[in-house]
Amino acid sequence: MKDGFLKVRKTGIGGSDIGAIMGENKNKSAYEVYLDKTEEVEIQCEDNEPIVWGNLLEDPISTRYEQLTNKEQIFVTDTFRHPKYPFLIAHPDRIMPIEKKGLEIKTAGFMSRDLWGESGSQQIPTHYYLQIAHYMLVLDYDSWDIAVLIGGQELRIYTFERLKEADDIILENGINFWENHVLKRNPPTLENINSKTVEFLKKRYKLVSPEIVPFGDNLFQWRDIWLEAKELVKRYQNQVDIAQAHLLEAMKEAGRGNFSDGSSFVRKLVKAKEYMVKEREYVRFEFRKGG
Repeated sequence: MKDGFLKVRKTGIGGSDIGAIMGENKNKSAYEVYLDKTEEVEIQCEDNEPIVWGNLLEDPISTRYEQLTNKEQIFVTDTFRHPKYPFLIAHPDRIMPIEKKGLEIKTAGFMSRDLWGESGSQQIPTHYYLQIAHYMLVLDYDSWDIAVLIGGQELRIYTFERLKEADDIILENGINFWENHVLKRNPPTLENINSKTVEFLKKRYKLVSPEIVPFGDNLFQWRDIWLEAKELVKRYQNQVDIAQAHLLEAMKEAGRGNFSDGSSFVRKLVKAKEYMVKEREYVRFEFRKGG
């Protein structure tokens, strides 16, 4: 079933892809989406604990959502396709066909709670909004809910109505990406990537062969940028270390040092439990703005 889903995913742009294509997903880049759609060999994505727990908690969250809203949902495994642009696909978590409404189920760690507004508000991470807007477009639904479990103990529910402006943006970006990048085997720029994409590329090319690749002159600029940036990082890290040493010496064993403008530096003793990592203790040093 998983292999079949992965094959279907290559035939179109899904809800989790559209945010990355538009540069709104910090965990995934448009370049990764391109590789996912064009690689003949499947790019393996290792499951991590948040993904595993998100899948395990999907049914309980759905049940609690139904208790709170009295809305019964249908679990579907079908692949939905846009009637005019079949490469726009959707695999929603739950649907309510009579109401023309859907439900997306999420989990979020306690440290990510500030990314989500109060239940009933319109504050959610942008790439999740684009995901459900994509679903509304593909299924021709009027509204979509998101139910997110925060820190394993607080369920927040958000409702969004379909907007023509969102439809237009998704159509423009989705069609352009599919027709001008995927079909033409023309990879998107590597400009808007993050450290996760770099790690992804390292894993993708993890085998080292004896082959020697000649670099073209067009790569001189990236060599020079890399060297300069590495030097800047080293230089500024040294400045950070020097400044922190002065501040720590002034604080000594104090837990907090206040400035006249209300900002402060705080020292905290942190103890990591052994079930998370090897047990250790360290002092966390952080800056806090005033006001």
